Amino acid sequence: MFAWPLGSVASSSSDQFQFVKDPNRVVYGPPERFQSTYESNTQLPDDAYFSGYSKSGIELWISDSEIGEGIYMVNENQRVEKWPRTEPKFLCY
Repeated sequence: MFAWPLGSVASSSSDQFQFVKDPNRVVYGPPERFQSTYESNTQLPDDAYFSGYSKSGIELWISDSEIGEGIYMVNENQRVEKWPRTEPKFLCY
């Protein structure tokens, strides 16, 4: 979960977006909760840009035209995954 716009400080949960990697569909919830589907091997949209965030060789990429649907994770082998946005958000315990 991160604040939107990226890099800002969220003042409430409505300022936050949540994205979930769930390739085996084990996360409980109706399908409508997912704004798109998880894609394990896709391509970046034309307007995608590197967010500046990375960890362990995985980079977070954003597409302004698709931020309502999902984000993109690019690994060191240049494989691209799309993680869907969830709305409403899942609670973490």
